[in-house]
Amino acid sequence: MSDPSPSKPSRLTREIEPLPAGRNLPRSGCYVFIALGVVLLGLTSWGVFTMIRQDQAIGRFTTDHPAQVAVAAVPPQAVADDLVERFRAFADGDRDQFEVTLEELNQAIATFAELEDYRGVIEFTELQPDAGTVAARVSLTLNQARFWLGHRYLNGRIDFRPLATDSGLQLVAADLSVPNREVDPGFIGSFGTLDWLGGFRDDDQPLAKRFITRAHGVEITATHVRILAGADSAN
Repeated sequence: MSDPSPSKPSRLTREIEPLPAGRNLPRSGCYVFIALGVVLLGLTSWGVFTMIRQDQAIGRFTTDHPAQVAVAAVPPQAVADDLVERFRAFADGDRDQFEVTLEELNQAIATFAELEDYRGVIEFTELQPDAGTVAARVSLTLNQARFWLGHRYLNGRIDFRPLATDSGLQLVAADLSVPNREVDPGFIGSFGTLDWLGGFRDDDQPLAKRFITRAHGVEITATHVRILAGADSAN
């Protein structure tokens, strides 16, 4: 009797046999990496395109030179001392309100080293109680996408809305205008905030830290900016 012929592998066995090395799989992998590369290239191109368009939009209402923004005269020492004393009284809990006039805001910029970054950059010009804002003439330095061309400048008016938050006293841009130029509304929304007392945050400024901790609300009247403490907060 002859030996039985070797049995053929079953259909199931044939189906799970491994593919020869170098067949199909590497080619599929290449397709995946190519597809990912195309997607990444598309996202990068779109990001660059969007950045360029935003840069061009900002360029329509900025200039290559700063504007002259007035700096208030340094007040007599007695006036500065009175402002500091009222500031201290609020910080120490002796007063529930701290009021400052438009003139005193500008004098503070001229007087205190912690606010010197605002000199020649911001001048407060008007209190607007109905809108809850303080108008200011500004000349702000902005970067641009083509950094090798240097800075550009936003010379115009900003209506700031002062807010007392856990982070401190913030000035939020509520409106922005530039003479004879149209400002992209999207820029106003992305302008961000100014940390008004940010320069006083050093460890050797405990008085300012106590002031910021107590400030919980801001009111704008026809004559004053009023900082409120605790339960008296309008926020």
